Amino acid sequence: MNETRFHVFAGRNGRKAPTNGVIVSLILLAITTSLAPALANKPVIKAKDLADLETQMLLLWSPSGEAKDVTVGYSVKNHKISNTKLLSSSGNPQWDAECLEAVCSVGPVKSNNTQVLATPHTITFERKGLFPVRQAKDVITSLEKLPAGAPKILVHNIPLHVSQLYPEFFTLADLENQDNLITIEIGKGSDRQITQSAIDKIEKHYAVWADFFSQPKVTKSEIVGQSEILRKSAL
Repeated sequence: MNETRFHVFAGRNGRKAPTNGVIVSLILLAITTSLAPALANKPVIKAKDLADLETQMLLLWSPSGEAKDVTVGYSVKNHKISNTKLLSSSGNPQWDAECLEAVCSVGPVKSNNTQVLATPHTITFERKGLFPVRQAKDVITSLEKLPAGAPKILVHNIPLHVSQLYPEFFTLADLENQDNLITIEIGKGSDRQITQSAIDKIEKHYAVWADFFSQPKVTKSEIVGQSEILRKSAL
């Protein structure tokens, strides 16, 4: 089983000096930054190897809180993320959902790399200290509007990486908007823990988008139309 762990650290005046495994994380963050321009105008997410794919997952991670040791298991099949499992929880279903979204929404994945196609994989997200990467302010604001203790999680309807695939249609700010959030029930009798049925819904939601974006080219109106269909099906 392949496993990748991402560690994100910050001090009062920025990130601390790298120590031990942290240096690997800083290298991954540097790769992530350099990937952003390269991803623009590409019709699909192309993964040359497993590290490349999981770095792109980190790029899509938009946490609303201090998620610690959230481990997600997944496979890559037919250009989509499948067999998604929450192997280690943060104890907060919303934080878990944000890590699951980062994994599931990366498709469609085009890769001939045997390491990518080998299964299963695991990836661990960790957040410690402040917020050195993008923070999900849209999620935080929307969570405040939900009734206290509501058994719901929030994920983005249109995947965030669409701002990279089609920058002529959407900016990241367009997609990191409360209007682009949908709610999913975490499951009855779950004691505030995200259930596998909810995880399956997240995976299915982004699998539909992966199929949609497997087309050579789509228009903005087609993307918006697809988002409305998926929003209704999520209610």
